[in-house]
Amino acid sequence: MKIALSADGCLLAQASFSEVQIRVWDLTTGKQVAGFGTNPLWRPGPGGVAPIIPAKPPAERITHFAFSADSKELVLCGPAGARVVQARTGVEVRYTPWTTDPAQLDRTDPVAVTRDGRLCLTTGGPEGARTLTLRDIGSGKAEPEFALPAGHAGYGDGITFSADGKRIGYIVGLTVQVWDLPVGKPARVLQLPSDGFCSLAFSHDNRVLFVGSSTGQIVRYELETEKSCRRSPVTRVL
Repeated sequence: MKIALSADGCLLAQASFSEVQIRVWDLTTGKQVAGFGTNPLWRPGPGGVAPIIPAKPPAERITHFAFSADSKELVLCGPAGARVVQARTGVEVRYTPWTTDPAQLDRTDPVAVTRDGRLCLTTGGPEGARTLTLRDIGSGKAEPEFALPAGHAGYGDGITFSADGKRIGYIVGLTVQVWDLPVGKPARVLQLPSDGFCSLAFSHDNRVLFVGSSTGQIVRYELETEKSCRRSPVTRVL
């Protein structure tokens, strides 16, 4: 399940595990105010096998989403582009494709969106040589690509933006790399205590990075304690 909270704290967007529907809830009333996509009735197959969700065309897929800075719009990102809708009504405001080439519509994978819904980070390219591209959601403009380090597949929740959108953090093996944007300049390489870490989040002031594992362990890193790019020690394990 994925969720996003609006900047004013009044709306919450929630995606089902199958990513076929997004619901928007008014937190003051507890009622759903908008929905996107369809959620088929859950009917397990013979032997309790999970049903197969029909594949959607690239233009209809949604993999990441975030509210705009004023909380009035919701940005829905997928492999074909970004769709901006009114958060409370679901009315589409604009659609920005990543490319106009039909052959390339299904070859871009959004992996992160800034908290204000302004920028989207996408990956592309063949396995073993995938690249990251920073894209402006309003214009679709793509900044220069930079290569992902060896050991990162470019999928999943192991990539995230800082709160101000000026850095990204991503997990590579037993390290977390923190890069400055938009040039992809490395700022920190943080050593993880073990494998199994798969998700991360920056604090609101961008000074702390939290990294979570599949076993429930959370590691906290103080990003401003070192001035060099050498590996940083774990400052605290929760």
